[in-house]
Amino acid sequence: MSLVEQVERKVYEIRSSYKFAEKSIDTDFKEVHKKTKLHYKLLIQTLLTLRHYNESQKKMLHKKVELSKALIEMSKEDIQLNSIATKYMTTCECLELGLTTCLTSMEDDIFLPLKEYSQQYKVIEERIVELKKRQIDMDHAHNRYGTNVLKNKPQHIITNTKTKYEQARDFYFYLRNEIIDDMKKLNNNYIKIVEPFFVKLFQNDILIRDIYNKSLDSIEKLLPSFKEQIVDVKWLITQDNDSFIHPQNIYTQRKEDITNGGYNMKASNMIVENAPIDPDYITDIPMMPPEEITQPTDPQQPSLTPLSVMELLPNNNDKLIKESQPQPQKYKVLYDYETTEEDEISLKKDDIVLVYRKDGDWWEGEVNGLYGLVPSNFLVLME
Repeated sequence: MSLVEQVERKVYEIRSSYKFAEKSIDTDFKEVHKKTKLHYKLLIQTLLTLRHYNESQKKMLHKKVELSKALIEMSKEDIQLNSIATKYMTTCECLELGLTTCLTSMEDDIFLPLKEYSQQYKVIEERIVELKKRQIDMDHAHNRYGTNVLKNKPQHIITNTKTKYEQARDFYFYLRNEIIDDMKKLNNNYIKIVEPFFVKLFQNDILIRDIYNKSLDSIEKLLPSFKEQIVDVKWLITQDNDSFIHPQNIYTQRKEDITNGGYNMKASNMIVENAPIDPDYITDIPMMPPEEITQPTDPQQPSLTPLSVMELLPNNNDKLIKESQPQPQKYKVLYDYETTEEDEISLKKDDIVLVYRKDGDWWEGEVNGLYGLVPSNFLVLME
């Protein structure tokens, strides 16, 4: 898309937001997306909590070993006490080794699979960014077409604007229907992911208890055995090569749909505001496919802008967050920062960060709706 077209899109977006131009409201899409965002927020919160839990446990075990060494130093003047302290240190070292192995297993069996699974939500949000642009283009094209019809413009002008509208409409609906279908797959599979997580977490808690008992109580010798459970992780959403995020796939599928009689861009529950005439995708009038499907000689792939705003974690009126966490502090970003880990957030200079939790050099915060870890030395407290 040229710079002029990008500017026109932005101007139209502003006009429609103030109800000076046509704007469509996709109620069906919003309902499904709301549930998907909630699932993703809960998944990320759980992963961050699990990570902090494991780190705190490992630190606690290391401190316990340091304590036992301090007892040895303290009891050097008494041979009997020193012998007891040495045995205690050996017990603490065995306990640290056993529990560290258990915590590492928890990361391998729970944290890493869920982290990989959550990537699908990020891909969905990237595609939604492009979908919103296509919705603006569709509204803009339909507004021009409707205005020309009402003003009785020459037929060739009406035909030209109608063709542009139909293409913009198809670009929107093919991708929109794909994303809705993918989000429903993720929503339906959510409990199937949560249940094995519960089982594995409880098994690890029991195993930790038994390691403590075995290390501290010589009477208990045996550990109960557990049947191994593996989180069944599948890639459920449409693969990138097959996605209607690429216009080429839309041209191919639309041609096939028209040939097979499956061409339909209807929305069951969608509202259009300030339209000169009702779009055909919300009316009861039968929709006729374009008579001629032409593909540009040099189609330009719409570029996906880097995801800077992900509407994953609501930053206001969210009782789930506010009931469990204090009010966040506002910090300003001093320098740009690019992430090196999946649970970190990229920062731009002068971004505003809402910090929910401070722990060492990495704090939990929210930037433009994206929730994760941020480096504390890149931030300054706002007055």
